[in-house]
Amino acid sequence: MDVKHNRVRITFFLLMVLSAVGNLFAYEVSVGQESVFPGGTVAVPVLLDDATDVAVVQFQINYDPQLLTLVSLTNAPATLGSQFALDVEDDDGVLIVILYREDSLLSGSGELVSIMFEANSGAEVQMESALLLAEVSLSNHDGKDLSWVSSVTALHGLLQVMPPSDLDSDGDGIPDQWELQYSDGATNLIATIDPDGDGFDNFHEYIAGTNPTNYDPFAVSHIEQSILDPQDIILRWNGVSGRVYNIYWTTNLLDGFTQIQTNVSWAGGCFTDRVHHVESTGFYKVDVQLKP
Repeated sequence: MDVKHNRVRITFFLLMVLSAVGNLFAYEVSVGQESVFPGGTVAVPVLLDDATDVAVVQFQINYDPQLLTLVSLTNAPATLGSQFALDVEDDDGVLIVILYREDSLLSGSGELVSIMFEANSGAEVQMESALLLAEVSLSNHDGKDLSWVSSVTALHGLLQVMPPSDLDSDGDGIPDQWELQYSDGATNLIATIDPDGDGFDNFHEYIAGTNPTNYDPFAVSHIEQSILDPQDIILRWNGVSGRVYNIYWTTNLLDGFTQIQTNVSWAGGCFTDRVHHVESTGFYKVDVQLKP
């Protein structure tokens, strides 16, 4: 009986150790990757994926003070960080942040702080500053269990200098930002050229939000019947931010299309037709335009 009892106790101990070891790598702190135009400001979030048993979060972010100036750092209401008190110290590109509370949280995840940076007005496009996380640690209120740096995965951030979103240096209708995204310069893409041969020139690729260097014409990805109501027909496509979509229908391609819905948001990337299920055949057309 004594031997069996000891075996049970040893097994339980090993399970507890394995559980503790597995928890060492259960936490992740990450810094966002954003763009900012010369002289502009941008908010960069710092996120924690799991706040279970956490009462103190401490980290350091190293950034380029020649390129960036710290404007503010806040733990805004309705965020995870609002549940903590906040101490901040900034010294020549070294930002030290401590969030703390009296007791550890039972759960939670999301934004710890939002860091507002301003880019140097003389910064050149495509200059960048890494936002390097260092000295990252978590603990509960009495400093046990989560106090080791090795228990936290740190994901670094990045700030890249880009032109203002509405700047179009060559006046071709394509913003500099978009041209930089797909070429080596802000004026390198010719609006009327179709380099990937998909039937859309660069200007229309920009409107559709598709990649001008890959053969990927905009299309409805699939049409399906609704699970909730089989009579409903659902169209789905890859929506792109900053765009709205219009839906058209016809029973015969020779007769032209009739518009049945306007200004469908990009966020859903879908449209439900509750009318034309009664038709034996038909065709849909989806077009895209920039959001006003």
